Amino acid sequence: MFKNKTLYLILAIACFIGIILIFFFDGYVGLYDTLTMDSGEQIQSINFDQKNSGGRDSFIPQLYPNTSGNVSLSYEIDNRNFSSYRSDIIVSIWRNQVKVADVFTGAVDVGAFKKDTVNWTIDTQDYVSQNATDGTSYTLEIKRGDILRKVIFYIPIPNIKTIIPATVISK
Repeated sequence: MFKNKTLYLILAIACFIGIILIFFFDGYVGLYDTLTMDSGEQIQSINFDQKNSGGRDSFIPQLYPNTSGNVSLSYEIDNRNFSSYRSDIIVSIWRNQVKVADVFTGAVDVGAFKKDTVNWTIDTQDYVSQNATDGTSYTLEIKRGDILRKVIFYIPIPNIKTIIPATVISK
């Protein structure tokens, strides 16, 4: 009788540990990447889902800088695997499915359970359309190995301020 109780206790503990391991490997272990844009007073981050296939029906995230000057971007790779990760990164700007420019080219080598970040700057004045009245949108493509991330990058038109002299009315 005592053997059966011990056997059931061992099976219950083994099942509990198995469930915990499933949650750990399914929810934590993996390769995660985040794109962060800093355009002065505004910071936007996009956390890409590792299971997103980038298919036709998937949502393409968007970035809206609040300035028409330099925009700093950083791309962080969080390796939550038991092995290291190495890959080349190519960042380019596209408009109407035509490559406009390569923005950044480099490589990352991320150790197990470590993070690595690459940084680059985009001068939005180089990409403002001359005849745009409300801004221009581009696609920022980040190619990391066989993974392609796309982000819509909206570039506002420069603020043109007209100085109107103040009129003083005296009585």
